[in-house]
Amino acid sequence: MFGRRTILVPLLTIALAVVAVSDAHAERIRVFGAPGFGGWNKVLLNSQPSLGDGEGFRIASIRVMSGSWLLCTDTNFIGDCLWTSRDIHDLSTVGFDRPILSARPERIVVTRYHWGKQSRPHRSLVMFAGENYQGAWKSISADAPTLDPEFIRLRPNSIVVQEGVWRLCSDVNYGGRCLTVTGDVWNLHSIFQSPILSLRRIDRPEAQAAQK
Repeated sequence: MFGRRTILVPLLTIALAVVAVSDAHAERIRVFGAPGFGGWNKVLLNSQPSLGDGEGFRIASIRVMSGSWLLCTDTNFIGDCLWTSRDIHDLSTVGFDRPILSARPERIVVTRYHWGKQSRPHRSLVMFAGENYQGAWKSISADAPTLDPEFIRLRPNSIVVQEGVWRLCSDVNYGGRCLTVTGDVWNLHSIFQSPILSLRRIDRPEAQAAQK
C-alpha cells in the first residue's frame, strides 16, 4: 500500500503541473460591464461560442491579456464582429453597444509584409490578396461608401491597419454584416468570409459624431 502511494502522489503532482502550464498559455481577455474598465468583470479563456443566456454580456470595455480576439454580436462568431489585440476603454467608441454573444482568440502570427516593388504606403489601410500579407495589395486612406471595382476584385485575405480603427462591410454604404478591425489581420477569411463592398474609418471625432 505504501509503495502505491509513493507512485500516485508524484503522478498527481505532474498532472496538476500540466494543467497549470496549460492555463498559463491559454489566451485570455478580461471583459468589463462599464466603460473605463469598471463594473463587474470576468476573464474569458479560449473559444466561447455562446455567452450569457441569450442577452449575452453587456460588455462595455475590454483588456486583452494575450492573443488577438474576435468578439461578435451573434453566437458562433457571426453577426457584426470586432477584431482586436489591444485594450478598449469604451466599446461604444468603435461602434459596439450591443451584447457580445460569442468570443474567440486567434494566435498572433509573426511575419513580415511583402510590399514587392511598390513603395510602402503610410497612414492607411492596406489589403493584400494573399494570407500573411502576400500577393497584390492596394491601400486606402479615405472612407469608401462604395469600393472601387479593383478593390472588390482583389478579394483581400489579409489586412494591414497602419492607423486608426476601420469598419469593413459586406454591402455598400456600410450596410450588411460588418467587421471592425483595430489591427492587422493575417487571415481575413478565417474570421470574415463575406465580400467587402464598403469601408470607413470610425475612430476620428467626426466619424464618431456621425454615428450618434
